Amino acid sequence: MWIGILIICGMGLYPPWTDTLDVNGYRFEMPGKYGWLFSHPGLRRFNMVLYDLRSGAWLYQTGIHLDLARLGIQWLGVGLISLGLIISLNKNVLP
Repeated sequence: MWIGILIICGMGLYPPWTDTLDVNGYRFEMPGKYGWLFSHPGLRRFNMVLYDLRSGAWLYQTGIHLDLARLGIQWLGVGLISLGLIISLNKNVLP
């Protein structure tokens, strides 16, 4: 049980991130890297240059945020495996 708790805490400290790209109101999200919770792994470099010469502004914005869906699935998987191990080990110990 304690190993499962330690793994879940480790996943929380080194979570998955999502890179976002906003282009003219359209939002694209791509799975990013894993990185420390208090210092994200950095933005992915997008191979595009969208610059409006008339307005002098960039036509896209990038961002990064925690990927809570992937983190939740990981936590659920570790929790279910830990629960299964605890149940199977308790069945072997009890007569």
